[in-house]
Amino acid sequence: MLPITGYADRWSAKPGETIRFMVSVEGGADYTARIARIHCGDPNPAGPGYREQPMPSAVDGRHAGQDQPIRRGSRVDVPAVALEAGGRPLGLVATVWPTLAGTPGVVLAWQGNGVEVALGVGPQGAFCRVGGEVLATGVPLTERCWHDIALVLDPVAGTTTLVQQPRRARLDLVESATATRPLGAVPAGMGAASIAADRAAAGHFNGKIERPRSPGGSARRRCSRPRRAVRRCRRAAPWRTGTSRSAPPATGWSIPARAGGMAAASTCRPGP
Repeated sequence: MLPITGYADRWSAKPGETIRFMVSVEGGADYTARIARIHCGDPNPAGPGYREQPMPSAVDGRHAGQDQPIRRGSRVDVPAVALEAGGRPLGLVATVWPTLAGTPGVVLAWQGNGVEVALGVGPQGAFCRVGGEVLATGVPLTERCWHDIALVLDPVAGTTTLVQQPRRARLDLVESATATRPLGAVPAGMGAASIAADRAAAGHFNGKIERPRSPGGSARRRCSRPRRAVRRCRRAAPWRTGTSRSAPPATGWSIPARAGGMAAASTCRPGP
């Protein structure tokens, strides 16, 4: 990044109109600004050379700078998300299609009241961070295949449970895995969430994300089909609370019903 960058909010302005300049300075140092009319902006000595005409204005002089970093990578920022306090389990759930499973990437994150929670995928499979403590399944996920990952924080049982399961099981590798550890910090109250990166806009996830959610009760999909098809639509919605009826139950899972259910399918070949 350049030590100083800036841009104007419009290409041109007529006399009496306002034009705003946004300036970012690395480290927040002061900067000097002035306005000039550029007659030739080519510094090549073989040409006419750089020429400008000063245009005195109120902008001329020294100004206090501000560091406004440009964060690379796509993510979704949700500035206000409240998590209920109480004894009910809290879950972070998503279906992912990683393209760089060997690089740690955060799928879902929440931060509030001094506690940060993150669910992601990395070289050790699904992982989570809760209040600075890290837990991973230890089983890598196949790239370019769909997987369900879930984090369940159960204050009653006092456990943190991390689960991963492929949507289509490979014939040569078992990727379903569960990891558990004692529950430390319990997130609750008002906070902010992000999808495809952590709250610091780092650790970006590479791949596709479907149905990211934090279920704490009933979660249903809206159906716009005719009434006679509503029942079929609800039965086929795998993200409603409980296990989808349209697929076999996810064997080996121990997730409270309020944390949402997921479904398994049949076979999958590893990606290229």
